[in-house]
Amino acid sequence: MHAWLSSPILMVLSFPLLYAVLLLVVHGVVEFAPRYIREHRVSYRPIQTRVADLLLIIRLVFRRG
Repeated sequence: MHAWLSSPILMVLSFPLLYAVLLLVVHGVVEFAPRYIREHRVSYRPIQTRVADLLLIIRLVFRRG
């Protein structure tokens, strides 16, 4: 683990792999989340409420700091 952190070559070579994994995750969420919501009749309202609550908590944490 320490060798990976100290070697710039490994960090540069691992960047495209991490980028590809991130793209796959984003593509999967964008592609399959609406289909999952339609099939299981999940409304967007609870999801929006949870996101709004999370953003409010984050805002309050940064305001206190």
